[in-house]
Amino acid sequence: MLAIKTPQNYLNQDGVIEKVGEFIAPLAQKVLIVTSPRAWQAVGESVTTSLQQHSIAFRLSFLPGECSRDAVDTLAAQALQQEAELILGIGGGRVLDSAKAVGETLGQLPVITVPTIAATCAAWSPISVLYDDTGTHLGPLPLARLPVWVLVDSAAIAKRRRAISMQVSLMRWLNGMNSCPTCVMAMMDWRCC
Repeated sequence: MLAIKTPQNYLNQDGVIEKVGEFIAPLAQKVLIVTSPRAWQAVGESVTTSLQQHSIAFRLSFLPGECSRDAVDTLAAQALQQEAELILGIGGGRVLDSAKAVGETLGQLPVITVPTIAATCAAWSPISVLYDDTGTHLGPLPLARLPVWVLVDSAAIAKRRRAISMQVSLMRWLNGMNSCPTCVMAMMDWRCC
């Protein structure tokens, strides 16, 4: 028997980042956004406008480094302080893994992932990969609940493609040799560069 865990919903649509509030509004009115400075610079204005249009309160938190237990605990504490009802992850693999881990840590709080690079399977995968604060791989954190939405904005990814180096794509390819979705995403990234 083969069992595959998948997110509840997946949408790939140009411009979907400008409608992110539509997907959050039925689920939450208070959101913790986990992102990186580069990802936020690319899409932050669109996200802010959409959330404001739907009267969604949010707190912006930049991932302080690796997807580590310390980082996840810090982000979870911020979510609790804000009384967040949903975690919105916007960025690459470390950011999305951290957002999913925060949701898991807080009792399977709903998570929406928005990848901003093509070569990541973190938006979809049923684990968060944890590292220590120095970047040493610790292992996977299995997730009981996958994202409620994976929102892929191909136009936003294409806009950022020049910032992604061929070296990152090659690394993803080599690290994902046993993962078909990772290999496909790495090939897409190569095509974009």
